[in-house]
Amino acid sequence: MLNLFWYYKYNKRATSLLLLLKLRAGGGVPGSHYFKRNNLDQIGLFFFFVLLLISDKIKIVYLS
Repeated sequence: MLNLFWYYKYNKRATSLLLLLKLRAGGGVPGSHYFKRNNLDQIGLFFFFVLLLISDKIKIVYLS
């Protein structure tokens, strides 16, 4: 998680795409067996992604 956050700080767009790809991997994309076996990880990633979006919006509002 910390690695993801550190990476997000320095490369937001790439991390967003990475997280979206990981979330989509749950639905029929090759490698989805990992997510079916480990649903908690997928849910955690989803909430982490939402949290990052919310924190970005707060920063934008705060700065403007």
